Amino acid sequence: MARKVKRITRKTLRIERVATLLFMLSLMFFLVSSIFLRSYNVNLSVQRQNVEKQIAATELQNESLRVEVAQLSTYDRIAAIAAADGLTLHQNNIVTVKTSE
Repeated sequence: MARKVKRITRKTLRIERVATLLFMLSLMFFLVSSIFLRSYNVNLSVQRQNVEKQIAATELQNESLRVEVAQLSTYDRIAAIAAADGLTLHQNNIVTVKTSE
């Protein structure tokens, strides 16, 4: 009867397997990071558009308030209010103030 010889095989870690594993991991990391960066970029773009809309609305409101102030500060309106309260205009008492616009 022949004697059975047990062969001990050691599993060696080959450099090809390590390289393949590293390549797969780096590929996965690249795909995940590119998807994350694209979604983050889209989110920033949406936030930027919202801020630009708010700026446009505020500028429109400021312009309408400037027009309203200009209408309320006309000489005819001030003279009419003064005349209604019984005030009179003396040319010697007029002082002109210039704004720095």
